[in-house]
Amino acid sequence: MLRGSWNLFRRFILISLVLVLTNYGCVVAQREGSSRQVTSGPGLWDFLPKAPTIAIYEGTRVYPDGSTSHITHTSYLIRINEKGSETLVRTYEEEEKTALGPQLNEVTTVYEVTSGHIALVSANITKRGVIAQRKERIIYNPPWVLLQWPLRKGDTWEQKVLFRVETERAPEEVPAHISSVVRGEEILHTPVGKVRTWRIEQTVREDKEKFIYWWARGRWLVKWQSKGRENTSLEIVEFKEPAR
Repeated sequence: MLRGSWNLFRRFILISLVLVLTNYGCVVAQREGSSRQVTSGPGLWDFLPKAPTIAIYEGTRVYPDGSTSHITHTSYLIRINEKGSETLVRTYEEEEKTALGPQLNEVTTVYEVTSGHIALVSANITKRGVIAQRKERIIYNPPWVLLQWPLRKGDTWEQKVLFRVETERAPEEVPAHISSVVRGEEILHTPVGKVRTWRIEQTVREDKEKFIYWWARGRWLVKWQSKGRENTSLEIVEFKEPAR
């Protein structure tokens, strides 16, 4: 039952966690005598784009039977200011070219941003194509913490999240224990240039699914991967602000 539930929204977990990128500066600081790296600046708001943005990613997905598909992912991100926090609303389309034919995923995700974390609140998903034809809504209780402030190499956090999946059938709830670790800074050479990033790894214990994210200031994610029953890797290839 649990394995089947995780297989149902493994891909939704991954595609709900996608955003945008840019270069940023950092410092090496001392913390109680430690030489661990720590980010500079006022906080996690520095990782958010300052205006509505469009980001395009490309990559591949490998299925358990060894077949592969090519993915083009186009993301639109909008910031909404609220009291003491910000809400991010992101809509995106993911076009997947499989051996059986095309698959289109249309998703709207909501994120909570405070001075201490960036967390995933919900995802509305419409899938059309040869692999799946359905609509779903996923609610994360409490919100799934993707990034935690301050960022220091070696820091970890644990979280228990209840995934509530609402479909045409009866809602289903699945508990998850998520382990996160900050691996430190990495410089990536991408199609949009050289980017300084922070690498975060998250593991969902129940499904042994691993997610790796490379975050950059100003435009969020540069690259991400999933490793498990299905393996997916996506990297940004274009970034721009919409015409006003």
